[in-house]
Amino acid sequence: MLEEVLERYEEQLKQRVPLSSTEATDFLRVICAHFSRVYVCLDGVDELTNLVSLLECLKDMPSSMHLFITGRPHVRETVQKYFKKEKSILIQAHKSDIRRCIEPEIGQSNDDEPDTMNKRLKMDIVEKVVDSAKGMLVLLCPLYPQY
Repeated sequence: MLEEVLERYEEQLKQRVPLSSTEATDFLRVICAHFSRVYVCLDGVDELTNLVSLLECLKDMPSSMHLFITGRPHVRETVQKYFKKEKSILIQAHKSDIRRCIEPEIGQSNDDEPDTMNKRLKMDIVEKVVDSAKGMLVLLCPLYPQY
């Protein structure tokens, strides 16, 4: 990590005050100035209450910063307002993939109360998760024209 960024970050820690969006943007600008490419992944932006202010801060970042943004479909239009050259990739998991991923995790022997999980409850949980997982969207938003 860059010494300048570390020093500024440690000073923020001492003050016990969260970074403002301006300070975070300043950190990113310093980092972008030192590297030819900086990759930033923002996952689950649909869960943010201040998505617009984040996008506002990020839209004018140096061209060395490349964004990968994930979120549910309803944020796509908002993101596209700020990053017109973005490429979108819709990713939808198949129900069978979701089942295969979560079934082994439910009712494991390392659970605090393994006897509380029966087959019917496990099946109900899996179905609820599978049904609510639809509609995921991944947005790839480069802030530069070339790939």
